Amino acid sequence: MFDSDITTDIQAFLMELSSVPLGNLIGAIRPGYRYGYIGMKDRTMYPMIRPGAIVQIDERRKHIVRGPWHHESERPIYFLEMRTGFACCWCAVEDGNIILQPHPLSPSHMLVLPLNDVDVMGQVVAVAMRLNVFADTPREP
Repeated sequence: MFDSDITTDIQAFLMELSSVPLGNLIGAIRPGYRYGYIGMKDRTMYPMIRPGAIVQIDERRKHIVRGPWHHESERPIYFLEMRTGFACCWCAVEDGNIILQPHPLSPSHMLVLPLNDVDVMGQVVAVAMRLNVFADTPREP
């Protein structure tokens, strides 16, 4: 069952859509790529990647690379599967651990997990998202 609040791998869902015209909206599903959904409650990469976004993942790019980067847009973003679910974030590997790093403006916190507990599904290479995702959300005075 699809839960729009949580980040998830949507490959199987998209494969079902590929046989109907709606599937054409996202383009051809190409070998070596899969797709993920950023949950409506996931602010890990906000404002760079907004909740509700669809990300394209290159499954051939699973190796976490080190910087330096001159700008945040140069730094690779990875899509991960953990025991507790999925994540989309910057990553670093240190001392047998993987460090899941959110965008500095995000309210999310850094997370450190044993490398063996995380499957790097690939590097995010494209993002489709609404720019006014919070336009319909009532704001507190």
